[in-house]
Amino acid sequence: MDFDAENPDCLTLAMMGDHIDPKELKRIPDAGYAKMVLITTATGGVVNILLSLVKFFTGIASNSHALVADAVHSLSDVVSDVVASVAGSMSAKGKDEHYPYGYGKWETVGALWVGIVLILTAGSILVHLWEEIQEALSGNPIPFVGLPAVFVALGCTLVKEVLYQVTYQVGNKVNSEVLKANAWHHRSDALSSLAALVGIVGARAGVVWADAAAGAVVACLMGKVGVDTSKDCLRTLADANCLEDIEADFEQCISKLQSEGKIQGKVKDLRARRVGRKLDLDLVLHMSNSVPLSLALGEVQQLKKSIVEEVDNVREVLVELSS
Repeated sequence: MDFDAENPDCLTLAMMGDHIDPKELKRIPDAGYAKMVLITTATGGVVNILLSLVKFFTGIASNSHALVADAVHSLSDVVSDVVASVAGSMSAKGKDEHYPYGYGKWETVGALWVGIVLILTAGSILVHLWEEIQEALSGNPIPFVGLPAVFVALGCTLVKEVLYQVTYQVGNKVNSEVLKANAWHHRSDALSSLAALVGIVGARAGVVWADAAAGAVVACLMGKVGVDTSKDCLRTLADANCLEDIEADFEQCISKLQSEGKIQGKVKDLRARRVGRKLDLDLVLHMSNSVPLSLALGEVQQLKKSIVEEVDNVREVLVELSS
């Protein structure tokens, strides 16, 4: 089935992954990609707002500090949803005089923002919860955590895990950095709700510091995801080589061209850098001095065409001729 960015049914099938070849999904046109990002992040944003309100008011009513902190985390997810949507739309724009290489790296900037938000949120939660733990250990009376907090924390954990799975699968299908980073933000919220659940149950059992301690564990997990996400994004922005993503497909493509006699030259010095969800390649094609220039240029065009068509996620190929 060919992907049609203007066909809502086709767009839904693409997001669900039904009846569409995985390779074709990663070659979705920019217009279709922007729509998929918008739909996915808008869905996540609505869910996060609802969960945040439920957790906040239940946490207040049930005297659960962990659930209130978890509500704040869900609000930070809303910010990430907005950033992911804007970054995805920006990265789908075509080249122009201001961005002659395209807007692709805006997606990486958006993913970096999500990583930084995770780190900052984790830090603020740790500071707050350290104060909570000190208060608990000092012997001051701690309010009893109400039973509704248990059910809300359990329900939020399940909902956020489903949201993670959906967002990550869509991001993986279309090779979107910002969607995958946002998915991990959803999962960190699921872990946050799970830890809040553990803490609430512990607090109801008389372990007065359990509620705050569980939140601290979540903050550490959240911080690690943020650091890993930010590190990957910085590598992309610094044009780190990412050959491992395409090396097998590239070698297969070159071997096929050589076996069919479509290129006589030798390919060397391959480099790859990520630009949003796509890759730009640079390579050197070594040709014999006896090969006419017209034939050499023909091989260059054949090489470019074959790589873009057969290697996933390649946007452009720059070929340098050498003898």
